[in-house]
Amino acid sequence: MALLVCGYLSPNQGRTSPKPSSLVCEYCPPNIAEQPHNLDDFANDWSQRAVAIRRILGITDDWAYRYPTLSGGEAKRTQVTCSLSREPDLLVLDEPTNHVDAATRTRIGQAMDSFAGIGLLISHDRALIEASCPRSLVFRKRHTQAGNVLTLIQFKGRLAQIEEQEKAEDRHAQEELDGSRRELDRLMQFKAACFQKIQHVDAP
Repeated sequence: MALLVCGYLSPNQGRTSPKPSSLVCEYCPPNIAEQPHNLDDFANDWSQRAVAIRRILGITDDWAYRYPTLSGGEAKRTQVTCSLSREPDLLVLDEPTNHVDAATRTRIGQAMDSFAGIGLLISHDRALIEASCPRSLVFRKRHTQAGNVLTLIQFKGRLAQIEEQEKAEDRHAQEELDGSRRELDRLMQFKAACFQKIQHVDAP
């Protein structure tokens, strides 16, 4: 989905809206071996915005010049910093905290929290999601008459709030199901009673 949103892939059917070409999109890949495409530009960018990002993520002046020698956490911070430095309309971070230490995880969360654009976070890191995502898209299976359908639902709030919303929805759905079962039992009992009356009337 992230590659579709950023325009790296085209959908087999339908369309992406808004068009990726109309946005400044930055995709930060999970693989730290992928050197940022704007690394040289960032190395020479000493604007107030770039300096602020460096400070948040703890980037030292020499990291951009020795990317191949950076540790995993340093490389990931540099990737994120380069993406943020372009001030994108849409920032996609794909598993940004895989194989990084707690300090790097914290700094990435702080950087995301300061980002004013639209951020799309793909992650299994519950702490990072809780700290930085005010809304989320959740894939859920829905039971319909046509069978199980995979749906994409938008929730507002942090992860803990979303889980509470999901629990409330599950309780409501269970209450509706229980109510339907009770009504079905009532109708079956009524049907059985009517059948017994008919049998009694027809008896010789």
